Amino acid sequence: MPPKTQKQKEEEAARLAEEQRLKEEEERKRLEEIKKYQVSQLGSNLKLPITLYYIENINQAQDALKFSVEYITKLLEVYNCVKNFRPIDIQITADQVLNDFIFSTITLKLDQKAAQVLTNILFLVYIFGNNKFSEEIQQSVTKGKTLEKDKQLFMKLLTQHSSDEYKFFKASQVEQILIYQQNGYFSHHQLITYAIQNDQRPLELHVDLDVDTPLPQPALDDGVFKPVIEEKQENQQSIHTQHQEEEQVKEPTDEELLDPIIMQVLEQKLREAKEELETKLENRRVELEEKIKDLANPKKGKK
Repeated sequence: MPPKTQKQKEEEAARLAEEQRLKEEEERKRLEEIKKYQVSQLGSNLKLPITLYYIENINQAQDALKFSVEYITKLLEVYNCVKNFRPIDIQITADQVLNDFIFSTITLKLDQKAAQVLTNILFLVYIFGNNKFSEEIQQSVTKGKTLEKDKQLFMKLLTQHSSDEYKFFKASQVEQILIYQQNGYFSHHQLITYAIQNDQRPLELHVDLDVDTPLPQPALDDGVFKPVIEEKQENQQSIHTQHQEEEQVKEPTDEELLDPIIMQVLEQKLREAKEELETKLENRRVELEEKIKDLANPKKGKK
């Protein structure tokens, strides 16, 4: 193989440099994409799985619910637990997060940071005790999900971030948050928990349908012409033959209609009834004879 020319060497070096640049660009985009969903922590150790990317872009989305579904799906993919969820699970979770965010911004009119904190508190309570979610997303890990555990975590996080140290929420806002959570998530806790933890998959039913379709009609050219008189004679002959066949068919007797086993049972019952009747008649005859003897030979009374 002849040695490469200087031009070929330069072209190969330029190609390798371009490939390296494209790889670095893809890696940079991948890391930037992951950063959108990377869970961070506040100074209070509160985890923030609902990141600023969600908070900043949800209002600009044309379809807020679709954006929420895509965000939750990507979050679960980044933390390798998306396979644990059905589409309906992701839909319910995304809807819950969106409702919490709307309450934070529209009802309470919280600023961006406070809205993110409250949305995450409500989300962490929602996923608390659900082992389908990765540990990196959850605030703390516990076995089993109960209403009492969720209420304890909720009150702990809300009290902590309403204290003088953090002051994310005012006293009037805390009252509204308590009412919102009680009337919403807590009052439907059993239903929501069942929906997100039940692993039943949709059933796919297949039914084979038999559809009767009319046979194709033959072409008129294939028809055979018959005079009306000849066709009438054939019809009369066919009717006569049918009557003869019906007359030859004998109607079965009552005994033939009954099953042989049933006949045996009936015969046995009849024999037993006959024997019982004969026994009763014989006993009656003996009783009458004894009475007649008693009347013919009355006993003498004692003196």
